[in-house]
Amino acid sequence: MAQAKNKLLMLVGAGILLVVIIVMAALLFFEAGKLGKVRNSQEALKTQLSNAYARDPFPKKENSEAMQANCTEVDRETRKLSMRMGRGQVAPQEGASPLEWRRRLSVMKKELEGIAAERGINLPDNFWYGFVKYSEGQPPRRADVSRLSRQLIVVDSLCRMLFATAGVKELTSVQRDVFEGGTGGAGPRKRGRSRSRARPNPVGRTAGAEGETAGESDW
Repeated sequence: MAQAKNKLLMLVGAGILLVVIIVMAALLFFEAGKLGKVRNSQEALKTQLSNAYARDPFPKKENSEAMQANCTEVDRETRKLSMRMGRGQVAPQEGASPLEWRRRLSVMKKELEGIAAERGINLPDNFWYGFVKYSEGQPPRRADVSRLSRQLIVVDSLCRMLFATAGVKELTSVQRDVFEGGTGGAGPRKRGRSRSRARPNPVGRTAGAEGETAGESDW
């Protein structure tokens, strides 16, 4: 009886041990599968990292040379464009005093009258080329001298070009944007776009009354 009981206990123990072994084998197989997936993922990451280290991050020599050539061409064209845009521009006139500007006006008037007389171009009596405001010798405000100097240069250049044009026989008016409010520090100053207007009189044509527009320029 005792022997039979011992055999039964051994069989039960053996069964339990067999179940444990089967469960452990199943868990081991499952974990081995997971380990394989992790290992494959690790190998893939290692491959990507190796490929990244093996790459040359810098551009090819041919691309670098082409880029340098393009930059050189763009720089050259930019300089050429700046030179074209700068032609005809009037630089701001700084440092001149109101009395010095008034002297320049008188010099310009006298020189243009001389050129007109040499070429037989008629001018109105006591013609001040748009600066009649200062005809009696009064100087402008110091704050207006810089812009007035620019206007003076433009008027001088414009009249000289007109006087050099064949067929011009008479100049009846030159108008500018009278931006200054007064002379000697009086009056407010207006703001806005500056305009120059000149009307030459070609052969066989009448220039018309003062105030007609022949051209426009920002000063």
